Formats: sequence, C-alpha cells, structure tokens
Amino acid sequence: MVLGGPHPSLLPDEAALHADVVVVGHAEQAWADFTVGHEEDGRLLSGGRWWLHPDFRFHHATFVPARMTPRLPTEASWEARIRFNGLGSRLRRLLEPRTNLRNPMRMALHWGYNGLFCRELVREQGMKLGIQEGAAPRRGL
Repeated sequence: MVLGGPHPSLLPDEAALHADVVVVGHAEQAWADFTVGHEEDGRLLSGGRWWLHPDFRFHHATFVPARMTPRLPTEASWEARIRFNGLGSRLRRLLEPRTNLRNPMRMALHWGYNGLFCRELVREQGMKLGIQEGAAPRRGL
C-alpha cells in the first residue's frame, strides 16, 4: 500500500501506520521513478497512461503487483483511505500540535477540508475519469 499527498507529506509517521510506503513531496517525480521498472516488466495497466484510458476508474490500481491481482491493492487502498479519513484518524490529526492545533484557523480548515474530502472520496470511488454522459454539471463554490 502506497500513500501520498498533502496529509502523508505533512505527517508521514501517521501515514506509515496505514501504508507500506509513504511518498513525501511531489507525486510526479515519484510516479516517474516508480514506473521505470514496472514498464519494463509489462506490469503497468493502460500502457502506463491510466489518466488517458477511457475505462480507468478513480482509486483503482494502475499496475499489476507481483504475486497478486490489481483488485487486491485497489481494495486495500480503499480500506486504507477509509481508515485514514475515519473519525478517529481525523481527530488525531486535528489535535496534532505541530500542524493543526497551532491556531483555530488551521483547525477549522483541517476539519472542513477533511469532511469535504471524505465525502468526495466516497462519491468518486469507482467512477470513470472525466465528465460522465448524462451527468448534471456541478456548480462552482
């Protein structure tokens, strides 16, 4: 299980409790480094360009792991996201003195953003990338 993004980058020790690997920093270079060996082995799904593939779904595996099917890391990733965004984990991160507990504004931003992110996470799980045919356009904030 690999976790990356703003939260794991800010709190890699917390993220490490839920993952085998934590990517800190910019994902573009980490993804480029990761794909080199997998491309040679023919294990990348969608030719390594999953973001362009018409059948790719949000939060699904982008490569075939050694000794398992792509379904297993997809399910494990979903479970890790649910744990990381669960109420207990959100509260622990909210009360982290090095980040969110430093001032009320940070606490409010953390709590609001994480609530929104959690709802979006559940909503987009398994959706195709791009605009869905027949879907009503979303209004801006």
